Amino acid sequence: TGMLSRGMRTLPTLAGALLLSGCACRIPLPPPLPNPANPFEGIRKVLVPPVWIETRTEADALEEGQALATEAAQFDGFAPVVYPAAAQAEAQRLGTSPQTAKEWLGVARAMGADAVLAAVIHEDERYAPPRFGITLTLLRTRPGEAGAGPPLWEMIAYGMPRAMEGTGREDPHLAGALQRAYDAGDWKILQRFKRWCGRTGGPDPRPAWEASLHVPERYHRFCYNDALRALCRAEQVAERDRPRPR
Repeated sequence: TGMLSRGMRTLPTLAGALLLSGCACRIPLPPPLPNPANPFEGIRKVLVPPVWIETRTEADALEEGQALATEAAQFDGFAPVVYPAAAQAEAQRLGTSPQTAKEWLGVARAMGADAVLAAVIHEDERYAPPRFGITLTLLRTRPGEAGAGPPLWEMIAYGMPRAMEGTGREDPHLAGALQRAYDAGDWKILQRFKRWCGRTGGPDPRPAWEASLHVPERYHRFCYNDALRALCRAEQVAERDRPRPR
């Protein structure tokens, strides 16, 4: 009994020594989530214009569009992706200055794109924990079946973004739309952020996600990726529920 008690007393001392020596147990993070394949029939080449900003923020419309396009290019089936700078150059060549997502359809058609992937920023709070609110809309350059997209407009909390004027549930150009608010103080969102960072980190991605959480460009890229994943999942569900011809 005496030997056992002496052995138990040494355990805290041993644990403290390990911590002081820099040896600490690390809990492995779950593996990164793979991006789903593009489920939108007839959509491959996608044009991403500069984002619309409807809040006070330091974000740059062109850089944010670049971040969205970069994430879209990581999804199998969205290829090629027309980046905002190239889209702007084509719009200037055509002598047009699109002000809404639907007005970008003409530029997309001129470039041979199948769709326009547009984003609106509603909230951009950069103090910890960061918050980022966005709307994503995917519009076909060629009209499809009216109301074929998921009926998500009814769920929009911020109201119809000005950049989406003329677009609604019954719009035959609408392939999909959703709105998301990303609060890093939400445990579930933080866990998804860690897994997103794990795709580019080393064997232990924790330093990467801890540092990235304070870099708006990295956090915004995660939000665009997560919203694109949700957009693809919504289309997969809608496709399963659509009636099949007999």
